[in-house]
Amino acid sequence: MVLLAKEWPQSRSWFNMLPDSIVFDHEIYLDLMWAENRPHTPALHLVDRGTHFSAAQFLKSESAEDVWNVFVTCWVTAYVRFSNV
Repeated sequence: MVLLAKEWPQSRSWFNMLPDSIVFDHEIYLDLMWAENRPHTPALHLVDRGTHFSAAQFLKSESAEDVWNVFVTCWVTAYVRFSNV
């Protein structure tokens, strides 16, 4: 179960329960793209399917190693941590 905190005008907090079907980090979309003003610099855009939370970062190159390193830096170590793999 996921809880979202919301603020009342008097600084009181209340929580809204999200459905159990919405799970953070269960399925993630990765998109490799290029910005018009930086045509030779790829960017990796990550989106969580359940929550639509996203993160993006520029890459040094299109290599699998650079994509993996940015994914680990931008998503795994920032929000989830590695599970017992």
